[in-house]
Amino acid sequence: MPLAYTELPFTRNLIAASSYGLEFPGKWQRDVPPFRSTYQTSVFVAALQTLGILNEDDADLNKIRPRIFEIGRGGI
Repeated sequence: MPLAYTELPFTRNLIAASSYGLEFPGKWQRDVPPFRSTYQTSVFVAALQTLGILNEDDADLNKIRPRIFEIGRGGI
């Protein structure tokens, strides 16, 4: 039996937080397909900021709220 299933009786709900989704909100992603992870999304945003394409006034990065998920025994 896989390790995850042997520990299932002892586990409780898990809270996971993510700062970005797989797509960056707004007009910035355009024709770029969805990313594979939130790390790729954050690198994309950092590259836009570094190149001067995206600044805090345009995207208002402080308004992006973290996504919070509760993962229980039956799934998300």
